[in-house]
Amino acid sequence: MEEQRYAVLNVKNFDDVAPATFISSPTDFEGESVDDRLARRRRNWTPQAVDDD
Repeated sequence: MEEQRYAVLNVKNFDDVAPATFISSPTDFEGESVDDRLARRRRNWTPQAVDDD
């Protein structure tokens, strides 16, 4: 199985993006295990193809 790469992109830093576009809520990951954290990231993050050329 080929390993997936994941990244975070903070769209709040983009120009011309209205803050009202985003829905935010307090989140607490305290006590989350490494396995749970990785599973959450795989589930919620959008995989992006990366060209290694």
